[in-house]
Amino acid sequence: FAFKCHRENQDARGGQPATCNIYSVNSIAFHHLGTFATAGSDGIYNFWDKDSKQRLMNFKPAGNTISCATFNPAGTLYATFNP
Repeated sequence: FAFKCHRENQDARGGQPATCNIYSVNSIAFHHLGTFATAGSDGIYNFWDKDSKQRLMNFKPAGNTISCATFNPAGTLYATFNP
């Protein structure tokens, strides 16, 4: 499967139509246990299971764009950089 963007859906309110905000994925980091993480310009990072193609966890926004992220060699830490 392809990861092109992070999406944020907003329900229709006050007579306005529903919207979908789209943010670029700036970083994909692979973990040795078969999972990976995406980090994007929305300031959110998500952990995914590659086999089931399901999101495992999504985190609250970091407050700024995440430009890069990676796991340490042991896979026990995940670090992000947002300027």
